[in-house]
Amino acid sequence: MPEAIDVPARIEALWRTRTLPVDAGVVHVVATWFDGDCHRVIRIEPDSPKSDADFFALNLTRARADIILTTGQILRDEPELEYALPDAWSDAMTAWREAALGRTAPPKVAVLTSGRGIDPEHPAFHGWASPVVLTSTDAARALRRDLPAHVRVIGLPSTEPRDVVATLRADGAKTIAIEAGPSTARALYAEPSIVDELSWSQYCGPDLAHELRGRVVFPESPDAGTLRQTAPAVTLEESSGKWRFSRHVRTPPG
Repeated sequence: MPEAIDVPARIEALWRTRTLPVDAGVVHVVATWFDGDCHRVIRIEPDSPKSDADFFALNLTRARADIILTTGQILRDEPELEYALPDAWSDAMTAWREAALGRTAPPKVAVLTSGRGIDPEHPAFHGWASPVVLTSTDAARALRRDLPAHVRVIGLPSTEPRDVVATLRADGAKTIAIEAGPSTARALYAEPSIVDELSWSQYCGPDLAHELRGRVVFPESPDAGTLRQTAPAVTLEESSGKWRFSRHVRTPPG
């Protein structure tokens, strides 16, 4: 169980700043391992390497968001996944969300899905973040019958990730947290990239069990594109080994 925290102090310790943008655009939060050639996501399993700082970065990104964008595949892979702040951090993060960002209501969690294998009882539909399902117009009709009445189901003309993000932005979302798998994330990094900020946790262990090695998330180093690292990375020794933490933001045009 994480201990109570001073949110700005933890932000400063991790990213060497005490303030973050109120409206941050598209924010991708991810934990990876480098296999010598590529950065691979770490699959979430009981034996996955754990990091308190990575857990903080993930929950802080949720606390910053207007909308958290995830996928039906994530919900199928993680049947116990909750979109709620940890009990010990909830009061502090909620207060920080209101004071620093002016956001008084919880975020929405938007599940991008084909409709296949969606469990109406999944915790994602019954937590802190208000649930929304984004799907095709055809699948929307069936899902409205199958999901609880409090889950808003939206049929979209296109469920391509970039089009979905454009729809969320047009609907007023100023900070969109991306908690999706590598396929969805890579679509957002494709040129021209629409990722405005990256919260990057890197597990630096010399090896990672094969079953924990996910797919490649970046076609190359993020800083080779439109992102720049905001400060030197912070390296911490966690219970699972060494981790490196960095924050990257879109390079201003010109």
